[in-house]
Amino acid sequence: MKYTDIIALTGEGAAHPGGFEGTVQLLESLKLPQGAKILEVGCGTGRTACYMAKSGLSVTALDRNPRMLAKARARARVEGVQVNFVEGSLLQMPFQDGEFDYVFAESVTVFVDPLSALSEYARVLVTGGRLFDRELFATRQNRQLEDMMRELYEIHSLPTVGEWVDRMNEAKFNKPVVWAGEGSSQQLFGPHSAALLDPNQMMDLNLLVTPEVLDFFERNQTFIQEFGQELGYAVLIGTK
Repeated sequence: MKYTDIIALTGEGAAHPGGFEGTVQLLESLKLPQGAKILEVGCGTGRTACYMAKSGLSVTALDRNPRMLAKARARARVEGVQVNFVEGSLLQMPFQDGEFDYVFAESVTVFVDPLSALSEYARVLVTGGRLFDRELFATRQNRQLEDMMRELYEIHSLPTVGEWVDRMNEAKFNKPVVWAGEGSSQQLFGPHSAALLDPNQMMDLNLLVTPEVLDFFERNQTFIQEFGQELGYAVLIGTK
């Protein structure tokens, strides 16, 4: 079973470093204009997409996992918000050139070919549109770390911060910057505070107790204990 399938089973709404706290802090700092057209890529179970819709943004959210999208649509109904959920690959997005004012990503670009994904983000942005992409990075090159990430999460390579910036430049983003305030990753599922627990998380409890899933959680914890200090995360910001 793939990592993304396990996340879908948990119904986790903020499976990224920094958790939902980081999402809220970033969006509050950005103060995006009401009615702006924003695309969230790799939206998962829709927690961020629904939060942005509540903030007055016009939200389209893309994911390739049908189970994720089913939970995302159910979340939107429960929370009473309008989000255009679309199934598809972020490497070949079913959108027109220049369709969005903003693209928002949370630890999804690293799961594919980063340069190809970044180029797609640039394609669907209007001229002057902006990308906000929260991603893991390696604090140093470590072949064993990359091998373990490939085995557990199907992440084939983990760029350093400098390599992320290089890829953004190659994708034709102007003067990419790294947003301050992000740091070390203590767990890949993201930390949570009691104040921001997800009241609309939809868990498939019967499937989460299968040996395959329990084994993944054990291996995930071992990985974090062994390599957590060699992982960092940051928000990469680029303008088309």
